[in-house]
Amino acid sequence: MLEKLKIGVMLDSENVPAWAFSMLEKIQQSEHAEITLVVMNGSFNPSESQPYFGRILKNWQKLLYKTYIEVESRLFKNKPNAFESKYIGPLLSGVPRLSVNPRQTQFSDYIEGNDLDSIRNHDLDVIVRLGFRILRGEILKTPRYGIWSYHHSDNMEIRGWPPGFWEKQEGKSVIGTVLQILTEELDNGVVLYRSFTATHQLLSRSLNQCYWKSASFVPRMLKELHFLGEEHFFAKVHHDNKSPTFYSNRFYTAPNNFQVVKFIWIQFAGFVKHKLVRFLFLEQWVLWYRFQDGLATTLPQYKKIVPPKGLFWADPFVVYKEGKYYIYLEEFEYSRKKGRLSVMSINENGELGDVKPVLDKPYHLSYPFVFEFEGEQYMVPETEQNRTIELYKCQEFPHKWEFQKNLLEDINAVDATLFQYDGKWWLFANVVENKGGSDWDELFLYYADSPLSSNWISHPRNPVVSDVRRARPAGKLFMHNGEIFRPSQDCSVRYGYGLNINQVEVLNEREYKEHLTTSAKPNWDKSVSTVHTLNHENKLTVIDSICYRPKSSWYVLAFVLAVSIFTLATYPPVHEHWQRVLLRTSMVLLTLSLLALLKFRRPHGNS
Repeated sequence: MLEKLKIGVMLDSENVPAWAFSMLEKIQQSEHAEITLVVMNGSFNPSESQPYFGRILKNWQKLLYKTYIEVESRLFKNKPNAFESKYIGPLLSGVPRLSVNPRQTQFSDYIEGNDLDSIRNHDLDVIVRLGFRILRGEILKTPRYGIWSYHHSDNMEIRGWPPGFWEKQEGKSVIGTVLQILTEELDNGVVLYRSFTATHQLLSRSLNQCYWKSASFVPRMLKELHFLGEEHFFAKVHHDNKSPTFYSNRFYTAPNNFQVVKFIWIQFAGFVKHKLVRFLFLEQWVLWYRFQDGLATTLPQYKKIVPPKGLFWADPFVVYKEGKYYIYLEEFEYSRKKGRLSVMSINENGELGDVKPVLDKPYHLSYPFVFEFEGEQYMVPETEQNRTIELYKCQEFPHKWEFQKNLLEDINAVDATLFQYDGKWWLFANVVENKGGSDWDELFLYYADSPLSSNWISHPRNPVVSDVRRARPAGKLFMHNGEIFRPSQDCSVRYGYGLNINQVEVLNEREYKEHLTTSAKPNWDKSVSTVHTLNHENKLTVIDSICYRPKSSWYVLAFVLAVSIFTLATYPPVHEHWQRVLLRTSMVLLTLSLLALLKFRRPHGNS
């Protein structure tokens, strides 16, 4: 058995954020690495130790940013909170502590002399930087495999600080995260791992998901280094870093008060727009279809199938059996606040059969992945709320399905998608490894000899994709001109915003590689805001999307009239008496529109 990797950790304090605590805990519990030294920053001077008014006076130009972050985090609490302070004492009890006093320049720390020699004496394989400032000098070469450090932004777009703020300020749809081996150049080290997370409406939510996800990056790469060995691991690292990367943007710093005011205004305008759209319109998942020979790729030629207002239809899967087409789908009733699985028939004239339920559980069901094996029909629906991946067998086609077994248990997995290739069955699913992370971001791969197996083996490169723009499955894998293609979702702008088609280049028990070949965006119809799932069988291709539908035409009209009359009433030339009349009229109309909203409003489910 190979010896464990010896890991050092650089800290400013023994109180660390929860995401970092989780990362250290994973290392300590692993079979391939152990923490053998904690390097403490003896020069660290927390701002809390300085006089309160002195801190304000020193940082008055940045005061509004700190205030905004504090207010947002208090108003919109994230559970679990990635930044909750946790004490590492019990976790790292027995691990030697070494306090060092770096030589400091304006922005950088140099560890030299006896401090450097003391670190060298511990013969470390890797040092993980979770404290100190910008490190420079001989310390970068001291551990055998370098100092590993996080940069919670995309270093090809944004270098500097703070994470997340500038991405939202500049309208970017994703926040990058990089794990790198530090070099002398700022935020331009040797990249070990790169991932992308969606920017949400709330900055605190974006960062919470981003940091929770990144808690797994160091443990994953240490495991891979231990498994592959130095030569193969760094051959892969050098291959991934072989191209030069130019950076042409400025180095970012903490925003000043004016920039924060601009940021708050952008946030507020987006919030008002979002609420107004939700006030006036119902977001409803609908289906689109087209019959033709081969895969239908021109979306404006598709025809729409619109469900009744009280529910939505999503995640369509096609079965062609005995000359008939069946569409299995998620049917979500707003009044029940959870999905069930249903089926409808359709012929080439577009005539629809009745929609009939086929599977309903106490927990939410969606994504009815249907496949054939040894002449029998099976289904693997999404059952994330039950923390399982479940297998069902069809007893009487198309309506009667019976539970067979759990393929995987104790797992937060969505959109499980099976594919048979090269003598194996492969199971693709997005998985949340750390509670608090997003199920949009990371694609995991498992394999077994049979789709009925209870022994699914995790792929050594998991997650095989860590990018919110192309990870989450969006339908069955398919063959086209002898090549394998995997549909996936682009969830960067919003959930299910776009559809990608990725060509699978390598699929085996050691490697997985794919690349994006084409994509579809919701641009062919003004009422469409997403394009989410794609499936094809024989001559039928189906997709789904969110469309906007007015909730109630008369109360929308009442709302518009109320705003118009209120605007007129506040116009100075209008006589005071008529101002009062118009204001009262606008208030009555606005009240009626709000009452109608309460009557017709429905909760919005996620497919």
